[in-house]
Amino acid sequence: MNIFKKWFASIKNLFARDKDDYDPEGEERFLPLRRDRLDIDDYYEREQYIRSCCEQMIEATSEIERSTMEYRLVTDYLMDIEEIENAPYQSKRDAIDIAQKIVNLERDSEDSTHKVGKIAEEQYRLMDKYAAQIETDLGQMKENEEYKLKVRTDLRTLESEKAVTEYKINELSANITNAKNVVAITVTATVVAIGILLFLQFGMGLDAVSGYVVAAALCAGALTMAFLRFKNYSREIKRARRYLNQVISKQNTVKIRYVNVTNLLEYEYAKYHVSTAGELEYFRDMYYEEKRARQALGRAKGELSNQRRKLVEALGELRLKDPNIWVRQCRALIDPKEMVEIRHELRIRRENIRTKIEYNTKNREDAKNEINDIVRSYPRYAKEVLDIVSGYE
Repeated sequence: MNIFKKWFASIKNLFARDKDDYDPEGEERFLPLRRDRLDIDDYYEREQYIRSCCEQMIEATSEIERSTMEYRLVTDYLMDIEEIENAPYQSKRDAIDIAQKIVNLERDSEDSTHKVGKIAEEQYRLMDKYAAQIETDLGQMKENEEYKLKVRTDLRTLESEKAVTEYKINELSANITNAKNVVAITVTATVVAIGILLFLQFGMGLDAVSGYVVAAALCAGALTMAFLRFKNYSREIKRARRYLNQVISKQNTVKIRYVNVTNLLEYEYAKYHVSTAGELEYFRDMYYEEKRARQALGRAKGELSNQRRKLVEALGELRLKDPNIWVRQCRALIDPKEMVEIRHELRIRRENIRTKIEYNTKNREDAKNEINDIVRSYPRYAKEVLDIVSGYE
């Protein structure tokens, strides 16, 4: 990807800095909060962390590209509205007259049949507006709802694993403390025992040699057992912390995916004025039934088709990006208030898309800055980081 090529070059520039700029004492001072659990000297943790940042950048870039395309389409629609409003009076008047005829013909057709009206007119227009993409959007909406449920389950599982692992670490830390206490108690008891034996030997003239042997053996056994437990607990706690870092890293990635899919669903719900994919599917079926009834009437009314063709031709002279879409938006050409509502809706949609682009851009920059900071703070791993990043170009 181009983003990786440009950034890859910027990382190379970091390597060219003078070694005198390296401040080992400043590493901890500039260490980001998100890296507070990372053992930077552990190769496995370091590699997984860098790869996680790269994957987050790739996913954010992909979301930015998709959102940018949608942003351009909405912007083109808004530009068409400006072209219509700024058109010469006569051209605009001709288009409005044709649109008025179309609206009248559609109203007459609706009044002449009892088969229509099973779906609200507002919802029908909305479905008709997105008729070309409703099947794709419905399938994507169902898939995203299932994926959101799965991701939510994954987040709960990861949170449970995180809590269990943190509890285990606390227990192991307590066991290490207990092992240290055993050592202290053993040493103290041995010193006291030797003191007593010395008193018995030199103060009372008793033979205490066997006592020395027993005390030394007990002390050695207790210290050996405590040392073995200490080593075992230390290995266990290191393994648990490594696993905790893996869980947190995966949790961060899953959270980003959850936010992205949630934003996408909210955008689609707002687009179709629904709250679930099931509701959209219901409106889709009602729309198709309504459309079939209207098409049956429309076949007998060639004038309606003729007027629509004329409208497209009239709007085509205004250099619109997509004049065909206004065939289904005739009321907006006639009623300035409805045109204002459409513009308002488009601006809201564009703002939502911009917010999503800004979110993913920030996430991408955070991941990039995180790796750049690791390169600056730990130049001894710079070559290794470069090799990992180059694999994602």
